[in-house]
Amino acid sequence: MFTNIGGLGALAFGLALVGQEDIGFGTAWVSAAIALWVVSMALGGAGGRTARHARYLAERLAAEGDRPSEELATLVAHRPSLLLSYAATAAMVAILVLMVWQPG
Repeated sequence: MFTNIGGLGALAFGLALVGQEDIGFGTAWVSAAIALWVVSMALGGAGGRTARHARYLAERLAAEGDRPSEELATLVAHRPSLLLSYAATAAMVAILVLMVWQPG
């Protein structure tokens, strides 16, 4: 939830800055940054689903006596979710690069 709020805040402040600096929303790097933001949010949401399930399971197991669980270990080590999260991070870094160097 806080990640979504932070992501929406970053988008809102970024768009406000584009409007204030009179850069133009049709500028290629601004359009690319917005597209990368959408991609990053989608990838992060997909990658975070497994982590959320792992957290719920860990909380339930802790309430039941904190026994180790093969299911929890599997959720924590889920490679596709980890790769999706890395891809979301890479998209955010690409946005930062676009904002700093403003190509074109």
